[in-house]
Amino acid sequence: MWFIWSDRNNYIHGKKVKTPLQMWTQSVAYLDQFRTITSAATLEACTRTSPATVIKWKPPPENTFKLNADAALDSSRSKIGIGVIVRNSDG
Repeated sequence: MWFIWSDRNNYIHGKKVKTPLQMWTQSVAYLDQFRTITSAATLEACTRTSPATVIKWKPPPENTFKLNADAALDSSRSKIGIGVIVRNSDG
């Protein structure tokens, strides 16, 4: 569904759009990746964790923003994940 929406936006903004065959091929590849990522073996490997230290978030001073970021690396499969969040003093 996302591929259709993205291609529609490309069309509206005058960019190159994909053929139906390209859309199909891209969708099938995406589904294969999704199935691999959500397979039982992958999920089991992702749930093995070491004890974590709980760190409580502290708000920044008024009228400022705080950026928190984290990353994870699976060097055996050359995969990386990154997360970022920006919040003000209200959270």
